[in-house]
Amino acid sequence: CIGVLLFICSVSVLAEPLDKVVAVVNDGIITQSELNVQLDMWRKQLRARKTEMPSESALQKQVLNRLIDEALQLQLAKANGIEIDHAEVDETIGKIAADNHMSLTTLREALQKEGLAFDAYRENLRKEMLIARMQQQAVGRDIMISTQQVEDYLKTSVVADKTEHMFHVQHIVIP
Repeated sequence: CIGVLLFICSVSVLAEPLDKVVAVVNDGIITQSELNVQLDMWRKQLRARKTEMPSESALQKQVLNRLIDEALQLQLAKANGIEIDHAEVDETIGKIAADNHMSLTTLREALQKEGLAFDAYRENLRKEMLIARMQQQAVGRDIMISTQQVEDYLKTSVVADKTEHMFHVQHIVIP
């Protein structure tokens, strides 16, 4: 019995908290490890851009606020049934590589040189795509264009288009 008690006491002394919750966002949380990963990424980006580093507390506050905003938008996207599948992410990564005149292998190597794992890059891109799609749908719902507005625009654009192509005889030069 004393042996078991000593074993339990020694295990409890060695126990450390795995992670700490730094923010609760509706039904989700942001952990200290998530914040640390983002802080490291931001520091690397600021150094790469040779931008002045803000104070540690200011940087933590900015990054945490960004994580909270991201979490809220991702929750909203999920609540609205917005999804991005693997094929869409693959297609976007392919376009990014092509736009930068790189192959996928070269892109992977470039990311690795910057200290970013390809899977982390892929997940960040998926989140950005989800947020962008959610924002597009939110804005699209609020914009209402009536048939009359379309007809008015077409009438004014036709008139404006004709006046752009009108010339005065005095502007025509004949050699």
